[in-house]
Parts: sequence; C-alpha cells; structure tokens
Amino acid sequence: MAEIIIRDEKKYRNRRTLRLREYGFNAVISKKVPAKLRSLLLKEEYTLRTNNMGFIENGNGTKSQNRICIIGDSFSECLFMEEKERFVSVCERELNALGHDVELLNCSMTGMNIFHAILTILGKILPLGVSKIIYFTSNSDYQTSRMPDGDFFTHDKSYSIFNGYTENVERGKPAYGNYRRLLNIMLYICKIAKIDFIIALRPFERGDRRNELNMVTERHADKKGIKYLDLRYFPGENSYYDGTHLTNLASIQFGKYFCSALHDLLSHDNNNKISFRIENNPFILSGDFAPARQLKLKERPAMVQIVKKTLGTVDEPYWGDSTFIVETDENSFSDNANNIHSQKKIIVIGDSFMECFFMEPTERLISVAERELRDTYHCEQEILNATMGGTHLLHAILVFLAKIASMEPSLILYSPSINDYKCL
Repeated sequence: MAEIIIRDEKKYRNRRTLRLREYGFNAVISKKVPAKLRSLLLKEEYTLRTNNMGFIENGNGTKSQNRICIIGDSFSECLFMEEKERFVSVCERELNALGHDVELLNCSMTGMNIFHAILTILGKILPLGVSKIIYFTSNSDYQTSRMPDGDFFTHDKSYSIFNGYTENVERGKPAYGNYRRLLNIMLYICKIAKIDFIIALRPFERGDRRNELNMVTERHADKKGIKYLDLRYFPGENSYYDGTHLTNLASIQFGKYFCSALHDLLSHDNNNKISFRIENNPFILSGDFAPARQLKLKERPAMVQIVKKTLGTVDEPYWGDSTFIVETDENSFSDNANNIHSQKKIIVIGDSFMECFFMEPTERLISVAERELRDTYHCEQEILNATMGGTHLLHAILVFLAKIASMEPSLILYSPSINDYKCL
C-alpha cells in the first residue's frame, strides 16, 4: 500500500538526488583548522578557491588544451595549505617547466570515494574533454570498504552517494569486491571516452593498515592491464601532520615526486592530446552552480501513489476528464499490479512511451509483458519497471549505477527514447 499520495508531482521535493562532490564554480571556501591540529599547522585558517569550471584553483594561471584530471579525497585536496604549495599545483608548474604543455584539473574533495568519482566523471569531467584521468587511492575508499560487505551504497553521512543521509554506519574489516567492480566501471567509461585511465597509489606511513588498499589496487590493475603510478615509496620523513595529510614542506616535495613519475609517463606517450567531449551535459540540474550541484536520479519515491488528472491538460482531448494512478513498490519501481515475485529479475528502463502512465495498471506494456512471460512461456521472471517520463540514456546510466547495479538482475533492457533524440 502506498504511504503517500502525490497529486502534483512537480511540487514534490522529497526524492533522492546524487551527490556531485564539488565546491561549485568560482567559490571561495575558508575553513578554520580544528583545535587539535592548530599546533601542527602554520595558520589557523586556510582558503580554497575554485575556478570557473569548478576545479580547485592551482594559482599558476596555466591554460592548455591538454588537460589531465586529478581525482582524490582530502589527501590530494590539500585544504589546509597555501594554494601554490598543494602538490597538484607544484606538479603542474614542474611539468610545464620540463616542456609539457599541460593543465592539471584538481577535482579532489574530502570524502571522495571511487563511486563519487565515477559520478563526477559522468557529470562534470566528460563534458569538458580531458586526455587523462588520474585517480588517487584514498582513505575514503578504505573506509567505505569497511562498511558492511564493502557496501558502496552505504547511507553513512560521510560516504553515501546520496544527498541527505546523516547516519554513522558501523565499520568492520574491509571487503573489496565492490571496490574492484567500480574500478572496472571507471576503466570502461574511460575506454569508451578515449581517455587514458591511470591509478596513483598514494603513500601511507609504514605499517599503516590502509596500505592494504594499495596492494589490492595494484593486483587488480595488473590483472586488468590498468596503468598505475607507484607513489608509495615517497621518501619524505615526518611527512604527515595527522597520519593522513601531507605537511606543507612534504606537499612541495611530493609534488616534485609526482611530477617525476608523470613526466616519465608523458614522455613515452604519443597520444596525450587526444580528448573526448560531450557538448551537451544533461546530467546537471541547470542553474544549481553553487555551492554544489546535484545529479538527477530519474525515479519516483518508494511506496507512493502518483495521481494525475487529465482535465485541463494537453491530454484532455484524448482522455477526457480522467484520473490515472501509478503506485511504486518498496524499491521505488512502478508497480505492475501482477503480484509476481521472483529471484530472477528483468529491469526495464525507458521514458513515457514505456511508462504508459495514462492507462490502467494491468494494461500497461510492462505489466502485460510480465504476465505473458508467466502464462504463455512459463517463464518465472519478475519485471521491475524503472521507466519514467523524460528519461534518456544518461539518466539511465545513473539509475543503473545508483539503484540497479547492486540488485544483480538477470537482464537489463533499455528502450531508446525521444529524449535521446532531443539530446542529440
């Protein structure tokens, strides 16, 4: 039974959105150093600026068509540091001094894990056109892998991919199955986009249990043929002010160390100016540029009843004065009204053509197909209806990543839509 009745869907705001981890465009973020760290840092407050593309400002004024995107968590964000002392800024200056015409886009942010990074690539980086993406292994991936069963769909307030969750989830021993799957997804996205994907194995202190993440990543990279920069043996002593983040001096040294590894890679790379670009980026909610944007998740809330009347709408000439209803189940799929449940699931994603809102529930296309599979072909499959008006292929990718991937369906069907045509 529906828990909420929605009579005007456009005004309903209690729905999930996905985090795009960023500070926004042309932002100036000032943050006070926590009291417990003040004796370890040079100032009590630091400022971070972002540029007109929403990336951390390096302060070098470098502009190039050859862009390399750096993605990571607070380690590569370097919040409590002067702008030009952040290692990404240092590396960019050093590379250009060595003759490389290159701009480094720092897309790091505190709490960024690999799932956030994938959403960031889709929603922010692909539209720009970059030649390489370098993903730094992170404390955030280690901590997220400690969620129950390594669950990257966690509701933990620090690491959830969804906005609005404030839970503190208990953590245990790391499980890396989902982390490896997400590495594969990131690799495949970059392959399709003709972007070089490179992993940077960041340094941790000797004996730090988080080094395990680097070993897991290295083995997976070797297995899948993923390029990686091994930065684990950065020789700096007393390099961390809190066991995780570099000191100012160590950041400058690490920037040069990072540059040396990247210089070797670029010097043997003849394709460092190939880039892929999406001209139209329909992921982003238009106008929401600051403080941070959100990504649309095309779904209706779970356990609701959507009521639409045709009187006074463009649909009135055909339907007259009629009322139609769509109910959603506990997983926020449209209910087919067949009461068919099975371990084997087929998921259908599409737009209003497949949704068939203005019909009786049992007459809708997917409801009929589900019954036909059972009654005519004796095929016990449950069809989950993930259709919704306005959906296009890029929405479908987000729905798959954020909602469907963890369900392990036997088949996913996507119906190309008029909205795909409009985006083209």
